[in-house]
Amino acid sequence: MESKDDVRFENVNEDLLVSNIKRHLMSRDDKIKLEAVQFLLIYLEFKTSGNDDTSQNVCDRFIEADIVEYLGEAMATQDSILLREILKCLEFFLNSEKFSTQIRAAYVVECMQRTLYFLFKQSQKELSTANDALRLLAVFIEEFNKNLTLKQLFGNNANISQVLSLVMSILKNKEELGDEIIINASLVLYSLFSQSDPALTNCDFLREVPDVIQKSLASLALLCNSKDFERICAKIIALMAKIGSGALRYAIMVLSCHIFC
Repeated sequence: MESKDDVRFENVNEDLLVSNIKRHLMSRDDKIKLEAVQFLLIYLEFKTSGNDDTSQNVCDRFIEADIVEYLGEAMATQDSILLREILKCLEFFLNSEKFSTQIRAAYVVECMQRTLYFLFKQSQKELSTANDALRLLAVFIEEFNKNLTLKQLFGNNANISQVLSLVMSILKNKEELGDEIIINASLVLYSLFSQSDPALTNCDFLREVPDVIQKSLASLALLCNSKDFERICAKIIALMAKIGSGALRYAIMVLSCHIFC
């Protein structure tokens, strides 16, 4: 028996679908944008629910049609529901290698940074969306870093330092923000340190690293007293080990920095 979605998407003209989604994403009305993103999300879920090759091909077609760029522009919104739906769509596109090209990856990370700065300036009600965005930023950086250097991804060391500043700001306000956000902020930190990268040998950048790592480890250690400790225990321990190993590697780089700078 065919589902409603089977019937709904059986003979979809994807060129027309892409054109309509783009047109709606350019609207000034966030409700219209939301309808377009939600329809795209349903379509992606339907098309990517089976064969992996089919999943990648569908994502490839939308990426080649510049949907990612349109979604990035639509992230400049105060509508948290719209933002969450856009984040879900972007996560789908990780199925495609075309998503990780330098220009596109750099653009996505830039949009994510901009969105996070906005969300953390808002009221407590936006923390759920901020947490989702923070988690996804960590995923994106780690995934993109497999094929791109941090300099390619961020453009310059100043942008990397901005991410570190954001992480530090979150860690300083851990009592207000909650355990999950602390974990995801630390995941962003780890994603930056997941591979050795020439960009991280910049002396000014390295001077910021030890303090951020110390704050991250201290914050994670405090979570051991959390009511939710059993639920997040394994994640915390694994993350502390990863950040700790990264800290050792970068301690050596800092030492080299002091010797040669």
